[in-house]
Amino acid sequence: VMDEVSPNADTIVYEIESGAMDRFVIKPGQYISHDEAKLIPSGLTPEENSLLFIETVSSGKPSPLARLLALNAALSLYGYNRNNSIDESYHKSLKAITDGTVHKKLKKLRGEI
Repeated sequence: VMDEVSPNADTIVYEIESGAMDRFVIKPGQYISHDEAKLIPSGLTPEENSLLFIETVSSGKPSPLARLLALNAALSLYGYNRNNSIDESYHKSLKAITDGTVHKKLKKLRGEI
C-alpha cells in the first residue's frame, strides 16, 4: 500500500518483503524547499486538480508541483524495482515532466495524437 509523499514533512517508508521489515525516510527538503511547498495548491476539486496537472506537465518548468509529482513518481518507481534509487528516479521523473515526455504520453492516452 502506498500513499503520497508529503512536501511539508518527512515521509516514513516501510518495506516488507519475505517477512522482514525495513524502513527509510524521505526528506522532502532535499527536493522541494519549504517556501516552494507553500506554493503547491491544496483543497482543489478533482476537476481543478486535473487541469493543474495538465498545466504542470505542459509548462516545461520545474515548478513546485512538478517537483512533488517527480518525488511521488520516484517512490513508485522504487516500489516497482528496489534497484531504482529515489534520488535517481526523482531526477529522471522531473526530466520527463519538464521535457514534455509526460505531456506527450498524456495526449496519446487521451487520443489527441
